[in-house]
Amino acid sequence: MSAAAGLALRACCLLVAWVGLSSSEPAPNVRYEIPGWSPFTSSDPKPLESVSARAFENPYTLAFKNDGALFLSSFTLNHILRITFHHGSSHRAAYKVYIPATHILDGPAGMAFGVEPNEHDTLFVSSFTTDRILRYNTSDDEVGKLVSSFGNEEELDCPQGMSFGPDKLLYVVSFLGRKVVRYNATTGAYMGCVYSDPKNLVGPEDVSVTHNGLLLISVYFRNHIALVNLTTGLLVKTISHAHLSGPTGLFIASDHTLYVSSYRSNQILHFDSTLTHLIGVSTESASQTLNGPCGLVMG
Repeated sequence: MSAAAGLALRACCLLVAWVGLSSSEPAPNVRYEIPGWSPFTSSDPKPLESVSARAFENPYTLAFKNDGALFLSSFTLNHILRITFHHGSSHRAAYKVYIPATHILDGPAGMAFGVEPNEHDTLFVSSFTTDRILRYNTSDDEVGKLVSSFGNEEELDCPQGMSFGPDKLLYVVSFLGRKVVRYNATTGAYMGCVYSDPKNLVGPEDVSVTHNGLLLISVYFRNHIALVNLTTGLLVKTISHAHLSGPTGLFIASDHTLYVSSYRSNQILHFDSTLTHLIGVSTESASQTLNGPCGLVMG
């Protein structure tokens, strides 16, 4: 395969992080897999790439850097891996522990690369247990360097998924706080709570912001996606479906359609750009590859 063909293949690949076995001490031969599929509508997704290793124990969230490197967090090993793809060779992917576990990085549950021109090498990571957002410099291919951190227990109570909005602010869900807050990622300044609903926002896992100003929140224990108007701060509607059980990861594709990972049903759902109609769902054969899908990314 030529380099150009390899890039074209990876450019339409949907990658999924899944938790796998529930045991905190996996057997020595357990290998955690990151499967990849083509985007899909009504047909079964086609397997494209697959990466596996024990170092991926309890993989939780994924982020692609603009140079094509894939970053993956291990929630229980408390480290971030950097995965590079080598198309056309016998070894299609290589990985390394890029950001090792430290006392401040405990339960990496969300990741996003900066959107400002001078922050494309900056990786933001939410630390679930320490209630912090960590800022790493990834310009060195060998190791990520902690630059600074922001947030605290009052602003963030067990932060999970995060996403940049069209306003270039960083939106973060607070799992136990049952709210979404936002930050100026460059300065670390807290920009306030965007949405809070202690009664219904039970177990918010991930967040994304649409091009037209809607905040999407996956709500694990309510089995739906909450849509919030960012201008008014009011709930617009919720998205539910029989296949959607324990929604976790969200990914808005370039065509404005939405992919959602369903943790308990071991499926990936694909909604249209109006966020009204289900246009695809991973079938039973694909679901046999998944066991508790969490993070989603397309690169």
